[in-house]
Amino acid sequence: MGVQNASSSGYPRRQARFRAVCALLVAAALVGCGASLKPGQYPAVDLKVAKFQVVVADARVTTALPDGPPDGVNEATIALPFPTAQFLSTAQDRLAQLHRNSGIELTVKVSVKRSQLTLIKDVQGNIIRWTVALGIVVQTPSGATLSRGTGSAWREISERGATAADMSGAYLGAAVGALDEYFGSEQTLKSMQLELDSFLRSHPQ
Repeated sequence: MGVQNASSSGYPRRQARFRAVCALLVAAALVGCGASLKPGQYPAVDLKVAKFQVVVADARVTTALPDGPPDGVNEATIALPFPTAQFLSTAQDRLAQLHRNSGIELTVKVSVKRSQLTLIKDVQGNIIRWTVALGIVVQTPSGATLSRGTGSAWREISERGATAADMSGAYLGAAVGALDEYFGSEQTLKSMQLELDSFLRSHPQ
């Protein structure tokens, strides 16, 4: 009996399917599909901040679409373009709940550390997982750093029946979830408050 090779075992079909999913995901990340998220609830910490201005930097190099997971491997991962436009709009809305009527304007510098898609083969159907990790630095207008750290999150859905809007929403959910992990920490906000109070005492507005 001859040995069955990858080309006769359905591997090309898996390659084609994987590339199709990746192409759809890249398109969703770049153009968006009207995805929206429910507002996240941040701790009630009295920050003297009139506004947070969010900026995003992504220095990663995203690779070309792979042919697919190697035969016999149950998952494959690729880096995706970060959904910057959708993220910025949602992030500004999220952080607005921390604004006060008066105070200082702070810059939130977000650097993309990881933004990727993993396609997991499963007997019940493929699972698509988005993982996002962000570096976050909060600075005053003069460049003084008040807070620095990271946030990460992941979302996953079944590939079966998933639309571009479903995929875009899950991807955006992971991206904003990473921001929520950071700003949703009461300890982080209280530490930021102490640093900001100290800064304002030495730099009266």
